[in-house]
Amino acid sequence: MNKMFDVVAAQNRWINTRGQIPPSSSNQGFLNAWHDLTNDDIQEIINDVKVFAKCRNTSIPDELAWKMFRIHNYIEEHKTLELAQGMPNIANPTQKNTNSLRKHYGKNIDILSNGQPVKREFFRMMREIAEFFNSEMNITLDNKDAAQGTFDPEWDGLDPEWEPKDPKQTLFDY
Repeated sequence: MNKMFDVVAAQNRWINTRGQIPPSSSNQGFLNAWHDLTNDDIQEIINDVKVFAKCRNTSIPDELAWKMFRIHNYIEEHKTLELAQGMPNIANPTQKNTNSLRKHYGKNIDILSNGQPVKREFFRMMREIAEFFNSEMNITLDNKDAAQGTFDPEWDGLDPEWEPKDPKQTLFDY
């Protein structure tokens, strides 16, 4: 479940130290990291959420489950397109790759069956994964500027009971 934990921790740390995650990657670069995920990474994250829910003996919220289903299917249906084979992330391609896909396959290539652009659905799925994890772990951290500073700046982004180590304790840690 490392990929899911990495995604959740990164979002939580961002919110804790900087406030709301900007909706555009051009703002402060947070979302640019999601372009670096591969199709396999995204499928692994989706699977990790399922494993996490099973381990917690809970169910995935319906809205999140549907987003995961649509993103999974979109990747499976589109990753074999000739042009998409050179794109590591078909669910959240860069704007340049999105334009190439639209030019080659039509302007609706990136629209899901529910009428939403795949990138918007992908962003919402990633946020809802963090919200689901936070809810299960009793971490109160909304994606709002007001949440900035909820935890210590050195917080790992995952452990609701995390406390910074006393420098004296780390003196002999190996």
